[in-house]
Amino acid sequence: MNNMSTLINDIKYAFRQLRKSPGFTTIAVLSLSLGIGANTAIFSLLNAVMLRSLPVRNPHQLRVITWQGNINPPINWTMLRTVFSYQTYQEFRDHGVGLSEVFAFSDISGMWNLTVFANGRADAANGMMVSGNFFRGLELDPLMGRMFTSDHDKPGAEPVTVISYAAWQRYFAGEPKVVGETVMLNRHSFTIIGVLPKGFHGLVPGERRDFYIPMSAHPLMRNGSAEETTYWWLQVMARLAPDAEESQVRTSLETLFAQTTRDVPSREPRKYLRIVLKDGHSGLLASQRDLIKSLYMLLGLVGIVLLIACVNLAGLMLARCTKRQHELSVRAALGAGRLLLIRQLLVESFLIALAGAGLGLVLAYLGKTVLFHLLLPSGAVLDLRSDSRVLVFTLVVSLVTALSAGLLPAFRSTSAGSVAVLKDRSSLVSPRLRLGRTLVSLQIGLSLLLLMGAGLFARTLVNLYRVDTGFNPENLLVFQVKTLQAGLR
Repeated sequence: MNNMSTLINDIKYAFRQLRKSPGFTTIAVLSLSLGIGANTAIFSLLNAVMLRSLPVRNPHQLRVITWQGNINPPINWTMLRTVFSYQTYQEFRDHGVGLSEVFAFSDISGMWNLTVFANGRADAANGMMVSGNFFRGLELDPLMGRMFTSDHDKPGAEPVTVISYAAWQRYFAGEPKVVGETVMLNRHSFTIIGVLPKGFHGLVPGERRDFYIPMSAHPLMRNGSAEETTYWWLQVMARLAPDAEESQVRTSLETLFAQTTRDVPSREPRKYLRIVLKDGHSGLLASQRDLIKSLYMLLGLVGIVLLIACVNLAGLMLARCTKRQHELSVRAALGAGRLLLIRQLLVESFLIALAGAGLGLVLAYLGKTVLFHLLLPSGAVLDLRSDSRVLVFTLVVSLVTALSAGLLPAFRSTSAGSVAVLKDRSSLVSPRLRLGRTLVSLQIGLSLLLLMGAGLFARTLVNLYRVDTGFNPENLLVFQVKTLQAGLR
């Protein structure tokens, strides 16, 4: 109780001292808010892309199944190690050990173009072909209607679709009786049987899928059988069974994978073939690899900005402590220990950092929206709401900033004896000048590094803009006509 009372008194005293120096306080808070706000804005995007879980039950149980090896399937497009044949998916689903559910899907927009005609409106759309147990594997309930079942995987099943909440609003204006309505997808009629909840946009962070159709609709989308062994087109996810061991699951899947690819040509012995289970709680992060790299790069750059702000605050604190040296020496002479003085100075630093964090959160709220529109394509969707991770990140950054900027000036200002300072206040000016020059030099060096990087980036953009394309781009419009999907012959 006594310690808490002492801390409250220190906070009150620090607040009074900062209020006496409004210029210093304003500059310190503003400089820190820019650094903390920029870092928080970038982290908010990283959090939305990488860390936030899918809005389904028990997302920590989800795994994305990929593979590594030397298989060279005889197909006419580059082999991706994230896709499997339909036969392999069936083996995983029926015989996989330690898995409560194995489900498959394929991005229609990535393999074929999807056009939609709904409620008198024609448009290009994004869709996904999924297995009958797709939504059951995700443990996702519909907002209205029902989801697919295993019967929808059978050949000849009725063409049906489950639509997203956004598609429901866009094409049907939220009409409550949308279940049972029909839409035309690539000139084929599909009956709507369900609407997904508002928060679910798909498995790829930042991208939205509006129409989900079952495997039985494959012949309507593409000529040929979905079960061809040389046709690798399905991505696979699984939900771990309770208390399942991933090593056992991996071994089981590797055995099944080797069996289903026995007749596929291989450059080297099959001992190099193995299954990789990736955490699927956030969805398919591999599809956003370039965006994640860009965000990490930006986080490094704004980290330098925060470091510059820390050095700037340290310099300001050192100058202020030099000005208050007589005050600190008098308090020391009256019995205040060195640790007490250091604590008092650190409390002031923490108050500045917390004020900078509060203003930084406001700047981050505005900045993350701007970054979202700059970095992601039109139509992208992300949940940018600040959650506990963002708040903890901001708090940790603020505490580290306060310690980094306040510790050195506090130790330097309390290193000399009080009697010596009271006798000769000029005796400690030289060491503080040397430290101040060092901080200024460090700040200038970091600023130059940041400016050089920004300059090189700007020069690259200018050079790209000036590239001679060999034709006059003025008033040119680029467009595509998809004759097959549009129904033109």
